[in-house]
Amino acid sequence: MIGRVERSFLVVAVILTCLVLIETADAKGPFDRLMIYGQGKSLSLTEPQLLSFDAFADFRQPYPGSPMLVTEGFLVVRGSPNPEAGEWTAFDSLRVYPSADGEAGFVYYEGLVNGWSEYDARWYRLKPQAGVMLLAAFAEATPAADRPASVPSAGLVGVGALAAAFLVGLAVGRSSGGRQERQVART
Repeated sequence: MIGRVERSFLVVAVILTCLVLIETADAKGPFDRLMIYGQGKSLSLTEPQLLSFDAFADFRQPYPGSPMLVTEGFLVVRGSPNPEAGEWTAFDSLRVYPSADGEAGFVYYEGLVNGWSEYDARWYRLKPQAGVMLLAAFAEATPAADRPASVPSAGLVGVGALAAAFLVGLAVGRSSGGRQERQVART
C-alpha cells in the first residue's frame, strides 16, 4: 500500500505532468508575430498567412534525409504575447531555406524554445507560397541592428516534465520495494 507521503508525491507529479501537457497542447499557434533574421537583416512580420503553425511546412510529412543546400537560410522565431510576463515570448524556432527560383525550399524545425515536440530536429519541404512571401518581405527589410546569437532549444518545461517523471518513478519504486520486504518477512 502506498503511504501518505508517496501519495502526495504522486498527486504533485500528475498535476505537473498535466500542466506541461496543457501548455504544450495550447502552444501550437496561432502566433501574433514572427521575428526573422538573415542576410544581415532582421524583420518583425505579422503577415496573417504566415502565422499558423503549419504556414511554412506540412509537419506531418518529414523530408527523408538531409537536403543539399546552396542558399542562405533564415532564422524564424515564432511567438505571441505572454500575459503573465507582460511581454512577447518566443515559442519555437525554425530555419527556412527558400528556393530563389520559386520552387519549394526546405525548413529545418529546430524546436520549441521551452520544451520539445515530435517535429524537432527534422527537415520538411517549404511551402512555395511561404518562401515567396518571406523573400518578398526581406527584399524591403533594412539591415539588422542586433541579431540574437542563438535561440534556446529546451527550457524549464522540459526539465519540469523530467523532474515529474523522476518523482513518479521514485514514488513507485519506494512503494513496490516496501511490498517486497513485507512479503519476504512473511515467508
